[in-house]
Amino acid sequence: MRQMRVVLVALAPFLFLGARASAQSNNCKAFITASESDHGAATVIKARNVSHQPIVAYVITNTPVVKDDTKSYSLHGVFTEGDSLRPRQAMQLGAVPRRRVNGLLQVDYVRLADGTSCGALVTQDAKQVAARFE
Repeated sequence: MRQMRVVLVALAPFLFLGARASAQSNNCKAFITASESDHGAATVIKARNVSHQPIVAYVITNTPVVKDDTKSYSLHGVFTEGDSLRPRQAMQLGAVPRRRVNGLLQVDYVRLADGTSCGALVTQDAKQVAARFE
């Protein structure tokens, strides 16, 4: 039994590192949620920080889901001088032209104040925002 405890204690730092690495994956649902609502000729995009850390940068994309709609949109922001999207805080990120069928909202990049980041970095916007922190 003593050997079992030693093995668990020895593995604990690696388990923590594994959890941290998975937080830096493409899945940002633990950090930010995005929503959209139609207002006249525009679709307003909002986001909420659902993490326990301030968000210092984000890139949210709105891509088409129907064949004849080809325009993709990207909303991004980088907070400076100690400003951030605080935990549980929500904000309007911007508006895009209203589509016949709402687009697909995706988080392409998020960076927390502690340096943790996530996202697929698909868009040029996401790559540029991420590069600011390298």
